[in-house]
Parts: sequence; structure tokens; C-alpha cells
Amino acid sequence: MVRNVGAFSRFLRAAALSHGRMINFAGFASDTQVPASTARAYYDILKDTFIAREVPAMTQTRKRKAVSTSKYYLFDIGLARHLQGRRGLAPGTPEYGEAFESFIHQEIAAYCSYHQLDPPGYWRSKSGFEVDFVFQGLAVEVKAKAHVGARDWRGLAAFDEEGIAERRLLVCLEPVRRLVGSIEIMPWDAFLDALWQGRLVNGHH
Repeated sequence: MVRNVGAFSRFLRAAALSHGRMINFAGFASDTQVPASTARAYYDILKDTFIAREVPAMTQTRKRKAVSTSKYYLFDIGLARHLQGRRGLAPGTPEYGEAFESFIHQEIAAYCSYHQLDPPGYWRSKSGFEVDFVFQGLAVEVKAKAHVGARDWRGLAAFDEEGIAERRLLVCLEPVRRLVGSIEIMPWDAFLDALWQGRLVNGHH
């Protein structure tokens, strides 16, 4: 299916470096010397072989115009980091935040797959507000922080104005669950317990 192994190898490294980010296929093609149409076909191969998952953009919002570009996550952050040529993972670094977000995505995607639900999407407005994952009436932002503040839930607050999600959750490293207006601050382990015990999505236990 690949035909050109050298081009595919360059693509794989670029795909790993783009793990969890929006893909601009024109820029991607320039960086990898792989035509945009070929890069799209390669991503289809990764999806078909369960090496990558697509997280589509939500565009149905009313107040703010949303981007329509998908994100792609490789199935395992360890694979992504190996292909990136990176070692070590220090708390507080951007790489740690990327890994934490990837971990939560894997759990959400697995839950949706297990219950035969639509996979999670994400939302990003043209003005830069973003929510990491949207699924089954939930809007979930992920922050690898032990203390979160207003800047960390600004995307959730903006998305709240769209009136789409029933609940807005900020999953983080704080130890205690708390409520800020309509936004629920949740420790990551409490979020996963609630997700898999069926207390977040109605009708799935």
C-alpha cells in the first residue's frame, strides 16, 4: 500500500511530530517532500491499520466560526515519542502535557469504541479558543497542571456560550474535585473512574 518506503518513513516522523495537532497538509507536504494527496493517503493507511486515530473538528457552533481541520493521534504516546527521537518525560514540560493529553484521549477513544459511540471530536474557534475533546454532550479540556486557573478554562467558557455541551470538564492533576461556575475541575483519576463507571455518559454502564 505504501510503495515508496523512503517517503513513508519521512511521513511517519512528521506524523509523530504532529501528534495531537491540527494538520495543515500543504505545510506538511513541504516539510516531508511528500505530496499532500499522498500524505492524506498515508494517514488513511494509519487509520485503517489502527496506528492513528482521527479527531475531527466540530464546526456546528453558532457564535464563533470554527476551524474544520482534523487532528490525528498515534495509538500510543510511546510510539510517537520513539518516532520523534525523544527520550525522558519531565513533569512541567510541554512534552509531558502532550503525553498527558494523549493518555486521556486514548481512554476516551477506547470508551467510545467499546460502547460503539461516535469517536470524540474537538473544537477550535478561528480566534483561538479551543476544547481538546467533545463527545456525548461532554466538553473536556486537559491540562497537566497541579493548579489550574482562569486561562486554563477559557476555551471551555467560550464553548459554554455555544450551548452545545451539557457538561464542561477540566481534567488535570489537581487532587480535589471542585466547581468554578459551570466548569467542573476534575482530578484525572476521578475523571477516568466516572467515565468507565458510566457516570459521565448517560445510558452506558
